[in-house]
Amino acid sequence: MTTSTINATANSLSDMNINNAQQLTLDTSNIAKVLVIGETGSGKSTFINYLTNYFLNGSLNNIKVAIPSKYRPQITESFSYCENNVGDTTQSKTDMCNQYIFVQDRTNRQYLFLDTPGLSDTRGAEQDNTNMSKIVDAVENLQGLTAVIIVVNGTTGRLTLNLRNVIAKLRGNLPDIVMDNVIVILTNAKRHEANFQLTSLQLHGTVYPYYMQNSAFSQDPNTWDQAAMDALQFDWDQSMDEMRRMIETIDTFKTKSVSAFKDMKDIRNAIKALMHEARLEVSKIQKMQDELAAFEHAVKQYKTDEVSYKDYTKERLVETKELVDAKYHSTMCRRCDVVCHDKCGLNETTAQGNQILTRCWAILPHNGCCTQCPQKCLYTEHYHARKTMKITQKKMQDVLYDIKSK
Repeated sequence: MTTSTINATANSLSDMNINNAQQLTLDTSNIAKVLVIGETGSGKSTFINYLTNYFLNGSLNNIKVAIPSKYRPQITESFSYCENNVGDTTQSKTDMCNQYIFVQDRTNRQYLFLDTPGLSDTRGAEQDNTNMSKIVDAVENLQGLTAVIIVVNGTTGRLTLNLRNVIAKLRGNLPDIVMDNVIVILTNAKRHEANFQLTSLQLHGTVYPYYMQNSAFSQDPNTWDQAAMDALQFDWDQSMDEMRRMIETIDTFKTKSVSAFKDMKDIRNAIKALMHEARLEVSKIQKMQDELAAFEHAVKQYKTDEVSYKDYTKERLVETKELVDAKYHSTMCRRCDVVCHDKCGLNETTAQGNQILTRCWAILPHNGCCTQCPQKCLYTEHYHARKTMKITQKKMQDVLYDIKSK
């Protein structure tokens, strides 16, 4: 298959918005599907560029660019991408999941690499949660997964706090079945020079390490003299050889169903709903404590006798809130004890922070903040659940009995 055919295949996906969970129009049943994930600044985008050069026969004198970078701002190949400030390595440059499809000339096998937003972004945990939701949604749309690639900066000697957070997010969101065989790409490193200890990742499956020197994309080509070119050529050849060996390893893997993703997501959403209910119970207990404290203060002040206290508990009415099951879905906030939009008319999504929630009646379109949350929380804190809020007036004594019985 020719390069033009490959690019035509890639162009067919250019208008596809994976973030909005649209269905793929391409039959990917026989394609090796690979998830590429890593810490912000680890070199994921450079890895995609090296893959592009491997499959499209690029060279040091004719470098192929799929994703723009600081020293290679002009793309030469047509792929769908969404890159922000290419000079800022502290924020994830890739803000959405993008597919890159290649064909191996020798075998005619197709490979789909899903490039994802970087984790441990300096924009904070909320941005990480949003990125993780995008990743899970995009993988679900693939219908299957052949391999997971974790990109790590090979100059790091140990597991950093940021990388530890990345691994924790992977364990919390990716089913064990897709983590059985993991490929680790150590960037900025040669096989005999890498400092990173693979055992520090504490991955339960088999780990296959490969090494890549980023120098062709991380240095200004205008400063290269002949000596630099000779050294770069050696690094380039080694990196291309590592790409070849990595592809051969991927060929030994079988594509696994991602139905476990939906099961895990359903469990996580059920837990979120239970946590929401628990917060309501805590709020109810706190309200009762406040009521009793106020009464005790009144007893001390007016020297009211015990009979009055009994009458107080019988006659005092308080408002209680309880989440109950519903046949419809509503927009809820994981931070607040309110249902932000009862009977939300949007298509139901089980992913917290899904982009579709920005179109909810309760969410302001210009800043993504909720008009119903007391703290005006962002849409990224929201999710759909088949629950509704039941508000009732009860006697304090009845409420105390309800709490005690639970």
